[in-house]
Amino acid sequence: EDDMTEREVTNRIRFGLGFTITQLRRHLGVLDVLAETMEQDGSVAECIAAMEACESISGQDGIMGDYELTRRQKFRDEGTNWVEKVFLGNDRNIDTDEN
Repeated sequence: EDDMTEREVTNRIRFGLGFTITQLRRHLGVLDVLAETMEQDGSVAECIAAMEACESISGQDGIMGDYELTRRQKFRDEGTNWVEKVFLGNDRNIDTDEN
């Protein structure tokens, strides 16, 4: 029987989270589909189905050069969300300089 120590469990959780975040950063189209589904209060099954059905996995449409910059500009244009307001203050967003 393989009993893991608390440290081993913590390390596996960290690895899993890091791997997941890395995969979502590499596949921004899937991340956007997931975010849209979650915003609509989709269930876990609906989130998985949306990710599996995503037509533009990388988010690149072949027209725009840098999809990540396009996404950031879209988020800035939409305004600060409630998470950014709570953690960063009302007049700042994740791209705001600390100075």
